[in-house]
Amino acid sequence: MDKKFYYLIISLVVASVLIFLLSIRVSMTGNAILHEQTIFASLRIADYGGFDANGTALTFGTIMPGGSSTRKITFANSHSFPVIVEFSVVGDIADFMYFEPAIYLEPGEEKEIEVGAFASEDDSFGNYSGNFYISMKRGV
Repeated sequence: MDKKFYYLIISLVVASVLIFLLSIRVSMTGNAILHEQTIFASLRIADYGGFDANGTALTFGTIMPGGSSTRKITFANSHSFPVIVEFSVVGDIADFMYFEPAIYLEPGEEKEIEVGAFASEDDSFGNYSGNFYISMKRGV
């Protein structure tokens, strides 16, 4: 009887460890990145205004101190499950940009977000740039 009890305990421990490892794996893949994209972003601050129509970058053109510029980006969820789209920016343009940090999309849903840049009256003239990152993950 002692030998059977020993094997039962060992089997339960092994099964518990396997279930634990499987649950970690499932939780990690549940939040896997489905799509990532990096978009170059740029802005010029000068004593005149201007625009830049560019389809491959997030360009805000030239704005004057105290001015702003906005762009709109549309996102669609073509998956059969909800997704979360997260946004971030790096580079010297980061201090000028504003946007929602994340949006939630149901299956088949489409949303338009506004990404903007603002220059305060105290900002220096110059060219500013960086990368705008988009990351789409499986929603909860």
